[in-house]
Amino acid sequence: MNELQPAFRGAMRRLAASVAIVALRDEVLRGMTATSLVSVTMDPPTILICVNRSASIHAHLRVATRMSVNLLSVAQAEIADAFAGKVPPDERFRHGDWRDNDGIPYLADAQANVFCRVVSLTVVGSHTMILADVHHVSASVTVAPLVYCDGGYRSIAEVPRK
Repeated sequence: MNELQPAFRGAMRRLAASVAIVALRDEVLRGMTATSLVSVTMDPPTILICVNRSASIHAHLRVATRMSVNLLSVAQAEIADAFAGKVPPDERFRHGDWRDNDGIPYLADAQANVFCRVVSLTVVGSHTMILADVHHVSASVTVAPLVYCDGGYRSIAEVPRK
């Protein structure tokens, strides 16, 4: 590792990010915690998710894969931990209220559920960038996101809806 990598890691630890769980079903349910995601465009609605190529879900992501991106609330840190590797992959969906929407698993009490389809995969270093078209969204009334920053979960005050 060169000098730049630890400095970059230290800088990026200061970048607060919402915590989400990416979930899909192929032959079995699969899911992982993600903090590297962002909206790309509203027209058409598109998101970008970065997944480490060593993640258990990685080999199951391909163009046309349907999945949900579930934005977690501050009360869901335990679920985030389960999907971040503290629980074996075959036991992760025992944590939280998981339901099915036309074959796609989603966390019923997440702050928001974004249902999408992979349109492209681009390998960049240790990760794959996934562009996905959004085809359905549901959101709760409460806005109290679980945030990850400097190696731990954080919360911000509930944000009033306008």
